[in-house]
Amino acid sequence: MKFINKNIRKQLELKTSWPKIKNIIESLTEKGFQAVVAGGAVRDALLKKIPKDIDLASSAKTEDILKIFPSAKGMFAKYGVIVIPLKENEKLEITSFRKDMDYKDGRRPDSISYSSMKEDAKRRDFTINALFYDLKTEELIDFVGGLKDIQNKTLRTVGKAEKRFTEDQLRVLRALRFAHQLKFQIDEETQKAIPVFAQKIKAISRERVLEEIIKMLSAGRIGSALKSLEKYVVFSSVFPGLTTHLKRKHLRNPFDFWNKDFSFCTEQAFSWTVVGLPVFYLDTKGFTLFLKNLYVGSFHIKKSLSYLKAVQTLTTNQSSFTEKLQALEGQKKQVFELTDFWLKSQGLKVNSLNKFLKEFEKREEKGRLPAPLIKGSDLLKLSPTPTKQEFSSLLKQAFEYQMEHPKALKSEILNTVLTDSL
Repeated sequence: MKFINKNIRKQLELKTSWPKIKNIIESLTEKGFQAVVAGGAVRDALLKKIPKDIDLASSAKTEDILKIFPSAKGMFAKYGVIVIPLKENEKLEITSFRKDMDYKDGRRPDSISYSSMKEDAKRRDFTINALFYDLKTEELIDFVGGLKDIQNKTLRTVGKAEKRFTEDQLRVLRALRFAHQLKFQIDEETQKAIPVFAQKIKAISRERVLEEIIKMLSAGRIGSALKSLEKYVVFSSVFPGLTTHLKRKHLRNPFDFWNKDFSFCTEQAFSWTVVGLPVFYLDTKGFTLFLKNLYVGSFHIKKSLSYLKAVQTLTTNQSSFTEKLQALEGQKKQVFELTDFWLKSQGLKVNSLNKFLKEFEKREEKGRLPAPLIKGSDLLKLSPTPTKQEFSSLLKQAFEYQMEHPKALKSEILNTVLTDSL
């Protein structure tokens, strides 16, 4: 079915790369080919969102597209896909109208055959992702009932769910991710099929699984995301060993913590700390291994560990007053809320935490704590010069004394610390 819809174009035009994409569409049509906006971009435009990516589908074959656009890349040409660079970190995918042949690896078709737009719609994953938009006529083209499903907030596979999941097992995770991101209900047939294919997720590359989980967690509502994975028996496949770890340690129900509102910070590293905290609260090595096994990048692992260590510092008696204040520096909101939620989920009091927050706010200057008055250069001037082993300890003690005695002069701090330590 076709529907005139001028609002889709308005949303597409909000994309900064739209002028280039529009020129590419016009270049294809001038050569006599049909070219339409396809998939997620149409879905997002109907939901009044600026599309993150815009993909095209065309009657042009891959060899035709490569001839028309010299900058195009044909690394996926055997799947009917051509990539055109737009600008740094952004590209446009053009897929030839195609019909997929057999899938033997549970991920990609063995081969494709060129077909019509209608056949192309039928081989896609979900109805909401199988819509097309004709820029010239301003028509929404819907062969599979995707518009109605968007209006009813329903996620449904194109055709039989088992067939779609057999073709590409990653679609199981994509179903849960789209439902979570868009706050859609999964239709009954798809709901029944997901647990059947849950274990097959283990055979999918960890990188692809990670990509879907990151998108799912970044939508916020972490508790809801994890509950969805648990409900459809996917949790253990996505986070191998985590369920066993929870049972072995006899921990409280992690959803007491996961269900908190973490919308104040949805960065990837923070999300991983939220996921791992109920299990790895005092197990930094275990947490690091958990993230490495998920193939999380080193930058995000390092940042996630900084959040975990901050919570440890604020909640353990071994940490000094100054160390607790430093744990809030530079990330006060995230660390305080994370620690506050953690203590409450464990049934513990948060009075002392509130005390540190008030003290931090009283002492911080322009978002940071005061700079240390005693530096390494000061210690080098001493006679005898402190040993290498004494150096870091003296600097730490000096800063703690400074924090506990805000009006102390540099000489007083140095004399006091040296008298106590040397």
